[in-house]
Amino acid sequence: TTGARTGNTLVVTVNDNGRTLTFNASITYPSTGTAPYPAIIGIGASSLNNSALSSMGVAVINLPDDQIAQQNGANSRGVGKFYDMYGNGHSAGALIAWAWGTSRLIDALERTPAANIDTTRLGVTGCSRNGKGALAAGAFDERIKLTIPQESGSGGAGNWRVSNWMLSQGQSTQTLSEIVGENVWFRSNFSQFSSSVNKLPFDHHSLAGLVAPRALLLIENDILWL
Repeated sequence: TTGARTGNTLVVTVNDNGRTLTFNASITYPSTGTAPYPAIIGIGASSLNNSALSSMGVAVINLPDDQIAQQNGANSRGVGKFYDMYGNGHSAGALIAWAWGTSRLIDALERTPAANIDTTRLGVTGCSRNGKGALAAGAFDERIKLTIPQESGSGGAGNWRVSNWMLSQGQSTQTLSEIVGENVWFRSNFSQFSSSVNKLPFDHHSLAGLVAPRALLLIENDILWL
């Protein structure tokens, strides 16, 4: 992986298995502080108070997740730059493809001092479906010091078993069977657990646990769907 800064854009180039992909990540530099700056990586975008981050000397970097792996319903499985490189039949769902893209972005930042980003002080965030991706990225890359999934719901910070129990109580919420039918966030054969979540050898408290001992801040609204 290599990187090149062009203005407020980091061009990330990945070479693997004889194939090459490139994507651009925009960087919003803070209004105060001294370079190199700490940064929050937004999966898709950051929905935090970005003005406050800027005033604290924190940069915001946008990862173009839809370019790396699309999430436009079942027909978008295997579509995106990740699958152009590794094949449209690759088993990874969109969340893991985004986590891979986040790690390649960090690789590029480490190799591009001109980007003026302190790669020892990185956070990741995302809202809703992108919050699911933020949790996956934070869980699987230990270089991320702070993970902030925002309104990530089931498939993010929510637990499948809890969602099923809520549904049994007449509460409207996202369940595993709904998630796997809605989009391509998880690998296709994850659907085998749609009616048997208790057979899962883990639940998403385990995914949150993978972030430890690094910092994790879960932000949810008081909405049953989440």
